Amino acid sequence: MARLYRPAPVRFVTRLYIDIFRSIPLLVLLIIVYYALPFVGLRLSPFASAMSALTLVSAPIRPRSFARASRQSPRASSRPPPPWV
Repeated sequence: MARLYRPAPVRFVTRLYIDIFRSIPLLVLLIIVYYALPFVGLRLSPFASAMSALTLVSAPIRPRSFARASRQSPRASSRPPPPWV
């Protein structure tokens, strides 16, 4: 949603984040998080490594589906919904 409503620098950063993490395969990110982060001083448990990698991969996908759904939903009308809905 930040891509739609925020100033240009915020849109640029969110687009960069989305493009980077959507293009990295999950297995590569799992290896990076589990094996490379201890070299920079951040040691995570295997579960925490897996959850952080899954979060980094799935976080850019969810807002896109919510944005598509909000654009496709009809505007609210003044009429009540039909009784079969």
